[in-house]
Amino acid sequence: MDFSARDVIVPNPTLRADEIILSYLAVLELYKLEIINLIVKIHGCNYTRALKYWFDAHLHFSPFVYQIMEYMRENTKLGLLCLINRNPGTIGAYASNCVLKNVVNCWNISMRQSAAKLT
Repeated sequence: MDFSARDVIVPNPTLRADEIILSYLAVLELYKLEIINLIVKIHGCNYTRALKYWFDAHLHFSPFVYQIMEYMRENTKLGLLCLINRNPGTIGAYASNCVLKNVVNCWNISMRQSAAKLT
């Protein structure tokens, strides 16, 4: 399966070279199956209901799903790993394995308005 997300790469002097910060929506997509499995275990619901929780978390920020993301980040033995793949450009192609340092809740008014138009 291919789980991918697009995000902006910006320098951050507080991070090591192998650490990244991703947005809530990027983590929601990249770790879809893990999040859904944890929803099933925590709520004791079936996978159809857990998928609805996951889908609704795209439309409206979910503190519950955000807590699951933080739990995964803090309790995964080697950290949540991500492959960063930069398309070729003026400096050439780039790929690197990185550890997720933090999840940023970047849910803003324009995202909520865009999501509301879809429903």
